[in-house]
Amino acid sequence: MSELGRILKEARTSAGLSLAGMAKRTGYSRSHIGNVENGTRQATPDVVKAYEKALGEDLDRRSLLLGTLGILAAGPADDTAIAITHEITEGRSGLLTELQTSHATDRGIAALVGQDAAAVATLTQWTGRGNAVLRVNATGVLAKVPGGR
Repeated sequence: MSELGRILKEARTSAGLSLAGMAKRTGYSRSHIGNVENGTRQATPDVVKAYEKALGEDLDRRSLLLGTLGILAAGPADDTAIAITHEITEGRSGLLTELQTSHATDRGIAALVGQDAAAVATLTQWTGRGNAVLRVNATGVLAKVPGGR
């Protein structure tokens, strides 16, 4: 199960909705939603927006924002960049493997990791390994590191 899928499932179940109930509210099929939640399908910004609309106040916006890496602009990019930077400095790629980050989030991360040689080295390694989303995100961040590392 992907981290974002887990967050979406938690939000749905916390709201007391079944897969069928969420499908009815979002317009996506029950199987599509189940596949997103269990990580078989990648969550798209449109799916996340549909959850947000369907759950309204029941949705934990901060968790969702962290899961979507700020691409929905549902909150401050600084929080997202900080969370991702924390993962990078610990050598974890979790959030960077979920969805492609925005330009603003990449800039925020680059500003935070630019002076940390170990974090830059980790990102450099990720440009050549991992899933395609991780490679693109790592490359995007490195392209924005001050001083062009």
